[in-house]
Amino acid sequence: MNVLLTQHWCRILEAEMIAALKQDGEDSEYQPKIAAWDSVARDAINGFMV
Repeated sequence: MNVLLTQHWCRILEAEMIAALKQDGEDSEYQPKIAAWDSVARDAINGFMV
């Protein structure tokens, strides 16, 4: 029973996360923020690679 409940809640969480990511992707005000964070993350990754 616990396994079934865990699987159920994982599916619900996954669906909610997908919906939130789609909503963020469609938000025109959020797009510049995503681009800025992508730049920061890329700079950090590149800094560790050197």
